[in-house]
Amino acid sequence: MRGPLVFTALAVGTAAVLLNGWAADTGESIVVQGVPGKVPGCATCHGPRGEGGGDGLYPRLAGLPAAYIESQLKAFRDGGRASPLMSPMITGLSDADITAVATYLERQRPPFPAAPKAEQSQLIHGQSLVTLGRWDKGVPSCTSCHGAALQGVGPAIPSLGGQSSQYLSAQLQAYQNGQRAPGPLELMGRIARGMSGQDIEDVALYIASLRPSSRPEIPRPATPEPYTPKPQSPDAFVPPPESALPAGPYGDLLRLGQSIFEDTPKHAGQYAGNTLSCRNCHLDRGRDALSSPMWAAYVHYPEYRKKDGLVNTLQMRIQGCFRYSQNGTVPPGDSQELTALVTYFYWMASGLPVGVKPKAAGYPKLDPPKSTPSPERGAKVFASTCALCHGDNGLGRSGGGQQVFP
Repeated sequence: MRGPLVFTALAVGTAAVLLNGWAADTGESIVVQGVPGKVPGCATCHGPRGEGGGDGLYPRLAGLPAAYIESQLKAFRDGGRASPLMSPMITGLSDADITAVATYLERQRPPFPAAPKAEQSQLIHGQSLVTLGRWDKGVPSCTSCHGAALQGVGPAIPSLGGQSSQYLSAQLQAYQNGQRAPGPLELMGRIARGMSGQDIEDVALYIASLRPSSRPEIPRPATPEPYTPKPQSPDAFVPPPESALPAGPYGDLLRLGQSIFEDTPKHAGQYAGNTLSCRNCHLDRGRDALSSPMWAAYVHYPEYRKKDGLVNTLQMRIQGCFRYSQNGTVPPGDSQELTALVTYFYWMASGLPVGVKPKAAGYPKLDPPKSTPSPERGAKVFASTCALCHGDNGLGRSGGGQQVFP
């Protein structure tokens, strides 16, 4: 550096020090003032700290995973994601510039915008979709991919906290009507098409109402919904609704079983040996008929298993999951954790005949492959289909210090 040093404070919340007109942090310099003659500053639309702008029309970039910001900026620049507004603006950014911008924006924590006005019924509906989803419509919970705190997971899944309801609803509508590409594995396109206009509005309002560090929780009605179990066909069974979870000590044990099912390392950590939870294999809190639902398991045990040459009770089968799938230790048969799980499965099976093995028991049988299985072809399938969530080497992905994908 030659000549005098000029120190100028920028009014961007945390002042940047400029050396001969350039910020000490390259990413901050590009965000605030761009690259003179080549790239305008990101702050024009997104704010100097990535807080968003345009009365909610321009997204908040602050706090997004750096890997996600990098992947999206490169997609805009290189044509992988079309945008008549963004693409021309960033053609002059190098890979190093993009990395600097992404690193700077990930560190930023400006205040969230004011929570939008919404009816309580809308927030409750949005909360249910965010935390539970509507699996019968092909809509998983937002937290299952974006993380328990909606913190995002790089390189493909953004954080949602702090976004305006206008931006969130606009993007879901764009996914729904095809104006925005459906995203990796076409996930967001399929999910948005399973949502109604009211679903989209309420999800956007609920997420925009969340405050920093808040974690969406499954809604608990003040009083349980009245529910009387009735006999159902084992091949067309529908478990009781979430809203019918009872109150009192019995309901408390059911909720503990559900909590263990959803986050096993957190609620049964003394027996878990890895980051897997029951929900990673049995979708929709053990309710989904195509992923070995727990209501079907409850009514067809005890059962003889070739694996260990024994007649297994349901308790023994759950213990086997802790031992093998979770690489952990076996909870005692009378432990609170095991009792809670069995009680939760029993409640989900309300109205299902005992002793008749439902069609949904276990996993669907696949037709034999037409060609000999090949690890080489498998590697290509994994790279194109699985690695997005589970990582290039299968070690899973984390966001905000929490394991999201196993």
